[in-house]
Amino acid sequence: MQPEQQRAMEFLAKKGTLAPVDQLREQLRDACASIEQSFDDVPAHLRGVAPAAGKWSPAAILDHLVLSHEPAIAQFASLLSGVSPPAVAIPAGLQSAERPPWDELRTRLAGVHRELQRLLDGAPDDASLEPKAIVEMVVKAGGAPLHWHEPLDWKAFIQAIRMHTLGHREQLLRTIDTVR
Repeated sequence: MQPEQQRAMEFLAKKGTLAPVDQLREQLRDACASIEQSFDDVPAHLRGVAPAAGKWSPAAILDHLVLSHEPAIAQFASLLSGVSPPAVAIPAGLQSAERPPWDELRTRLAGVHRELQRLLDGAPDDASLEPKAIVEMVVKAGGAPLHWHEPLDWKAFIQAIRMHTLGHREQLLRTIDTVR
């Protein structure tokens, strides 16, 4: 395991698996509210503008979050019910073949966030950590993305969703700063 992978897994253990559920609830709520506000602040004329060839526009970032977090709802619900979901990771880099309109994507993302929060709000701190969901992890290693699959318990899983959300919020803010 490379040092970047080790650091990511130590973070998810400390800030996910070992964290109290109330802390996870607050952190997820804050991350969701923060990225939703950031998307709401994107001027309409910049939504489809990418900062460079091969880079994602704000609309592409929004599309990616919707596509990757919608199936995470069922995985999270399965974990909370004590069952490991099928061993299929949600692929990194998801994009729609034909991207839906911005307003539709924003509505869907808000719905995803509400459902994840609803599930997390109902999760007891002592829910079993035995079931695992396979997650495609991505970290930067030497400036390049490093991908691998990792089984995560429900607390680490929700922390991974939070970090994914915050990572794409930072990407969104950099994109807007670049294309202005």
